[in-house]
Amino acid sequence: MIKFFRKIRKRLLTENKFSKYLIYAIGEIILVVIGILIALQVNNWNIERKSELKVNELSNNLLQELRGLKRLMDNQLQAVEYQQNLIQYVTNNNKIQMDTVFRLSKFDSFQVDPLNFAFSYIVYLNPRGDLYNSAINEGTLALLESEDIVSNLNTAYTMSEKRWAEHVDAENLINTRIQTYISNAYKDIFNAAEFVDQKGAWDKTTTHKVLQNIHADGELKYLLSAKLQILRFKYASLKKRNYRKVEELIDYFESKQK
Repeated sequence: MIKFFRKIRKRLLTENKFSKYLIYAIGEIILVVIGILIALQVNNWNIERKSELKVNELSNNLLQELRGLKRLMDNQLQAVEYQQNLIQYVTNNNKIQMDTVFRLSKFDSFQVDPLNFAFSYIVYLNPRGDLYNSAINEGTLALLESEDIVSNLNTAYTMSEKRWAEHVDAENLINTRIQTYISNAYKDIFNAAEFVDQKGAWDKTTTHKVLQNIHADGELKYLLSAKLQILRFKYASLKKRNYRKVEELIDYFESKQK
């Protein structure tokens, strides 16, 4: 092709047809420019295509990770809800029914010792954000081209863990006060008690004696009421803000797949 154009240029010059040669030269330049523009367009299309593939891959992977985070939050919220219900039950009733107690301290087929569940059990939140953290470090979140989505992702992963940790700190403090109090006020009961398994569950008689006294024990009732408030804040913080963000993000990334 280049040889063909060279022959045309040579023939026009030898025939002294300068005006025609000039027109031809301009035409050749235009063709070269068009070729360059086409090459640039193809290159840009390839770049955009690769970027789109990366966005789709990132979106799909984030969707899977967010679904896992939602399942984790579902389990943790359920545990906190059951913990609240147990504390409400033992502080509001002067006649404790053990079948109710065990029902309120069992979730996901996992039976928790009622005394530990009320006095010391803490629900932790450890979201697995491997892909999110990797995207942060690599700067690939910018590919999503949506500040709202990036902000929601930060809330879902970072803020949920931070806020939860703040409530856990408060919970640790109140648990320490509760355990200090019951170790003194209920020393005789616990000294005569037995563990029913290696996980530290108290026997049913001991559990019933301690729980039965809570309604009339002003100090312990007060401490448990304070813990109940912390659990309510903990539950509401995750449910109304972070959990909702996770649901919105899942809906968003699912809509991108359609």
